[in-house]
Amino acid sequence: MKKNNQKGLRKRNLFVGICCILVIALSLTGCEPLRKKFTRKKKAKQEDSEVLPVLEPVDYPKPVFSPEKTYQRHFSLVKVWYSDLLSELQENESQKRQLFLLDKITAQLNELKILVTEEKQSLFTELISEYENLRDDLAKTGFLRDTSRLKKQLEFLNKRLRNEFNLDAVKDFLVQ
Repeated sequence: MKKNNQKGLRKRNLFVGICCILVIALSLTGCEPLRKKFTRKKKAKQEDSEVLPVLEPVDYPKPVFSPEKTYQRHFSLVKVWYSDLLSELQENESQKRQLFLLDKITAQLNELKILVTEEKQSLFTELISEYENLRDDLAKTGFLRDTSRLKKQLEFLNKRLRNEFNLDAVKDFLVQ
């Protein structure tokens, strides 16, 4: 009896399994083939009646700085480059970096020179030539240059720059 029961149970399980597979297969296929059910459908074309935004560029005016602000900005950059150069000289770091910093100082001095009248431009020219002479001394190889003398010259030039070319001393000579 057990054998008959087991055979009947197997047949019933097989029948239920086949029915489940058929139900799943039929539900997946539906009206269309399985391949068509899972392929992506193309989107319908959008109507051309949509409003396209028109972008008009806005021209912003360039910021206008007063001559005092411009002069003060370049002057503060000279002070920053000077402090960097002085620290490089004290630490005896890279000669290439020192020359770079000195070139930055002279570039900012040239920018300052443009902002003043011709009377002060001659003084700026003298100051720039002194910085260029200092650059020539600095460009010498390490054992030929006197670092302490270079520091003293640099401090003297910086003191002159801060006294004679600060904004208060040059305010009347700025080009408007």
